[in-house]
Amino acid sequence: MKIIHKYIIKETIYPLFLSVFVVTFVLLLVRILRVADMVINKGVSASVVFNILWNMSLYLSQFTIPVAFIVAVLLALGRLSSENEILALRALGVSLYRIALPILIFSFLLSLMLLYMQDKVFPKIKNRTENIFYKISRESKKFALEEKEFIEGLGEYVFYIREIQDDKIKDIIVYEPVGNNTARVITAKQGTYEMIEEANSIFFNLKDGIFDEPKSPESKDFYKIKFDDYKVEIPLRDLSKGQLSKSLSEMSFKELLKKAEIIKKSKTDIDVRPIYNEYYKRITFSFSAFVLTLLAVPLSISIHRSERSVNFAMALGLVVLYYVLLAAGEAATLKGVLIPIVMTSLPNIVLGSIGVYLFVKLVRS
Repeated sequence: MKIIHKYIIKETIYPLFLSVFVVTFVLLLVRILRVADMVINKGVSASVVFNILWNMSLYLSQFTIPVAFIVAVLLALGRLSSENEILALRALGVSLYRIALPILIFSFLLSLMLLYMQDKVFPKIKNRTENIFYKISRESKKFALEEKEFIEGLGEYVFYIREIQDDKIKDIIVYEPVGNNTARVITAKQGTYEMIEEANSIFFNLKDGIFDEPKSPESKDFYKIKFDDYKVEIPLRDLSKGQLSKSLSEMSFKELLKKAEIIKKSKTDIDVRPIYNEYYKRITFSFSAFVLTLLAVPLSISIHRSERSVNFAMALGLVVLYYVLLAAGEAATLKGVLIPIVMTSLPNIVLGSIGVYLFVKLVRS
């Protein structure tokens, strides 16, 4: 039996590496324009461009690996089925469960690896890539804040800005830690910001706002203080320490949960659902390889097709269906329909159930 399992895994490995290369290349093409702009307009060196593309490739592996594995499974089992090798194995008394077992184990281990990388690796890669863009922007004096992101690196402050137009900003929320579990919250309807190059700092002038001032460093009760103008100059972190803003996709699981907890304790109207959506979506997507494998195994065996074009098309269809369900679950989560862990798990629940049903039906046929 070990010989059969090794043979099936061997048939899967080659198309897996080939598919990873092809899918990564296709996804990188979408990002080439941003890199080309840096080369043409900002004079970025070839080594920096290569570094960016390398980091992008690593970050995209969270998408390319599941897709490539599904293609590999469809190609491998499709060939074995079309050449009647699976039929021969079944005639020798080898069940479909044993034939599919090495691939299912492989896909599950792959999913566990992706889960670890979603927490520890991909956020760091994304952060490293954005650091490069940040440094390029600073060096070319085209620095800009990010809309609708939690902006860190501003001393002890954390900013959230809904809209930015040139040097004008609107709907600003600022968090300043006070004590261990409390934050001073500053909200302003509008304001301006200015980079001070000589001091490597940023100057904010916030207007028409409110201070939510804690009564004590550990208190959950707040005073409300209105202001017309609030000016503050904040030193920026050194360029060697990274970029200014840190998006949700650059946070680890622990950081995401901590961010949600801080917002809850601050008693503001900031919606924490996008944070929980990002958290559960990453967990869900980590197991996409295993779930899609459950669906791909019975499809590849029952269809009896070995053509690469057909299998690529089938894999693409499964991935598109997965993303549609994931997007639907994400939209439902952001609208408050049921709980995030249920709605973000929608593609795994639906497609996994269909895959198990088709496999059991195929075994009994």
